[in-house]
Amino acid sequence: MSQRNGMLGPRVDLTSLDTSKPRPWTPGAARIMRPGLRVIWFGPRGAGKSLALLILALQVIEEGGHVFYLDLENGELRMAERLQSILAARPAEMREAVVARLDYRPRIHFDPLRTPEAVTGWAEQFDGADLVIIDSAARALGQLGLDEEKSRDYARFTVDYIDPLVERGAGVIVADNTGWSEAERSRGASGKWDLAELVFKVSGTDFSVEKTGTITLDRKRARDGDEAIQLVAHVGGGVYSDLHQPAQSERDAAIRDAILAHLAEHPGATTEEVAKSLRKRPSRIRDECSVLEAIGTVTQCPSQTTDARGVTHTRKGWYLASESQIAAFPENGTGRDGHYPAVSGRPVVPPPTGGTGTAPDADEQPANGLIDQTLARFGGDR
Repeated sequence: MSQRNGMLGPRVDLTSLDTSKPRPWTPGAARIMRPGLRVIWFGPRGAGKSLALLILALQVIEEGGHVFYLDLENGELRMAERLQSILAARPAEMREAVVARLDYRPRIHFDPLRTPEAVTGWAEQFDGADLVIIDSAARALGQLGLDEEKSRDYARFTVDYIDPLVERGAGVIVADNTGWSEAERSRGASGKWDLAELVFKVSGTDFSVEKTGTITLDRKRARDGDEAIQLVAHVGGGVYSDLHQPAQSERDAAIRDAILAHLAEHPGATTEEVAKSLRKRPSRIRDECSVLEAIGTVTQCPSQTTDARGVTHTRKGWYLASESQIAAFPENGTGRDGHYPAVSGRPVVPPPTGGTGTAPDADEQPANGLIDQTLARFGGDR
């Protein structure tokens, strides 16, 4: 009887639990993370998963939380460089908080936990942790000789290494990659998501030390349903905002950035092709391209293609304006982190590019035509 009771665990009277207060969020991670939550962040390599995780770690630390970062993916020097860049955009006192409450472990080695005592010993190392980050799943499973293609192996990893931390109140995020042919699911076993309460897909626009871009998290699975549907962080170029829910203006700017990036790689793409690639409605892409066209950033031109039967078809494709005519797109203000300046209601008119004063050269004609159209809209003369 006593052995059976040990297997069952203690009885809980659900009617005695206080449900009058909402369940708390992890400090600094409202709508992102809760104590005792199992979470997967997945995305392609280079999307910004580790950088976004580090930003979230600092948000938790800033609000007094304690974070463990188990790094099997990046290396200490690279992470130190990222941390310094983020801290440069934070108050000076954040450095002391990070020293005190960021437990970064770049040389962790996962050993099989063969006894209950080993499981307890593993979990005790994380006492007091508000957030534990495992970066990444593939390397952790590889150390244990487990196969990420098998749901049974990932379940064993979750039960042995994640569940004991969750039972002690820590939220656990596991970083994972996408497969080569499937961008909408994490790589490997399809059952991974069944073992998590919350799943976010991570994607990012081009960013670097000199250039600001955006990391976006889109919610793919939620057991509770009150977590953020989308999160963004603006990174690079000296800007490192918190992860936050974007305002509508930020969503618009992100879509336009994605359109420009697509056209840079696929000049002449049609509205439907861009919409399919970005997984947006064609009507939305058409509207955003019209805005970009009005300010001279893109232009739509007809072209001819020949199908397999030799039949010629005319199509209208979108192209980036030439460097001599391009006007910087004024991104909308966010009202949150001051990253984007406010946008005026008038289109930005690109300046003429040169010419002799007697006859416009070939490069000047499109810019002059846009100026004529814009002046006409607002009742002006040339």
